[in-house]
Amino acid sequence: MNRVTKIIIYTLLAIFSFAGIVVFGLLFAINDYSPIYLAGALLALGLVYFSIIRLIDANNAWKLAIKREIQEDGKDVMTSWEIGEDHWSLYLAEQKASIKSITTTSIIIAGVIVFVLYVFIAKDSEQSLMAIISNGLLGAVPLGLLVGGVYGLFQWRTIKKLSRDRTGKVFMAREAIVVNDMVIIFQRKLFQSISSAEIITDRAIPVINLTVKMKSVNRSTYQEHFIPFPVGMEKQAQKIIDFYLSGAGAPDLDDQEVADDGE
Repeated sequence: MNRVTKIIIYTLLAIFSFAGIVVFGLLFAINDYSPIYLAGALLALGLVYFSIIRLIDANNAWKLAIKREIQEDGKDVMTSWEIGEDHWSLYLAEQKASIKSITTTSIIIAGVIVFVLYVFIAKDSEQSLMAIISNGLLGAVPLGLLVGGVYGLFQWRTIKKLSRDRTGKVFMAREAIVVNDMVIIFQRKLFQSISSAEIITDRAIPVINLTVKMKSVNRSTYQEHFIPFPVGMEKQAQKIIDFYLSGAGAPDLDDQEVADDGE
């Protein structure tokens, strides 16, 4: 199977498997314990894990090829820079804190949704109020942790890629950005584009905050990224942003050489 076919198959498998976890969780909460429900939930959980790992592997192989073209061959690279060790540590610390906060929020939101859904379904049953609440929590807590865990899995893998070097090396290409081992792709032929971008300077190190839009048949998904750059390169960073948002020719940068954020 080619990469696109693999991604489609494993994405559908992940969606259906996750739906199975929700269904078995609700059945478990409504009808009390059953080894069949437990086995079904564990099987669905295993399929979710299997499909996610396969999706990651398929994407990693593709991104590795793009990374090599950019870092080693300089394909379509407009500019690049390096972030020194001290500033890079501050950047990673901020990213980790943000991931922890969003993961916690995701767990709470997912748990509340499951709890409310269960209470709505079970409100007309013969269960007592305390039984409804306890059973609702019994289903909401693990499912909330599952949703937050899946999000955290993807985000911490990104942090791992960024942390493999003690400094940050950033390459800004026409349709991709490489930060150490992390590859951000926005190829128009794959219906990907940068929908918004701005410079943020009120952090430990200035960053380009950009959002990549990925369009499917009838909906779009968005992924936010924070690309660090050295102090003093605001004008160059803004030119890169203007290019990404306009889709025009390559920006006229004053300095095409690698910038070193020395400490």
